[in-house]
Amino acid sequence: MVAIRITKRQAKGFGFPEGLDPKKKVVPTDGLTAEKKLFLAACKAHDLPPPVDEYKFHPYRRWKFDWLFDGWLALEIEGGMFGIGKPCPKCGRRAVAGHTSIVRLKGDIEKYREALCLGYAVIRCLPEEVLNGSIFPLIKRCLAAEGEQA
Repeated sequence: MVAIRITKRQAKGFGFPEGLDPKKKVVPTDGLTAEKKLFLAACKAHDLPPPVDEYKFHPYRRWKFDWLFDGWLALEIEGGMFGIGKPCPKCGRRAVAGHTSIVRLKGDIEKYREALCLGYAVIRCLPEEVLNGSIFPLIKRCLAAEGEQA
């Protein structure tokens, strides 16, 4: 999931109690984090159907999609692409993290192949594509293309 920082005013608008630090990850009583609420608001602003978050798609593996639209179009927001920690002063590289390790990359490939076999289409994107809104027109085009084929 993408970490999105919000202001105190935005936190109040999302129904967080007064005095809550919006930089801390807190799950409100409705079960949706501020990041998820912002994502759902962005989907609504782009006239997209409300997606299902953390959708478990495989019958026996514990794989989940970050978001699932219309029961077939999955959105995976790839975090951990650029390593963790401070860059090395000599070479500028960061420690391996998340989806940059070979083990995680192989696991992701297996997950996306299984999703394809089960009839899902998967859009992979970077967190900044969600933050700047550039991924939403692509989601809309994919959903529209499926509607035309049906």
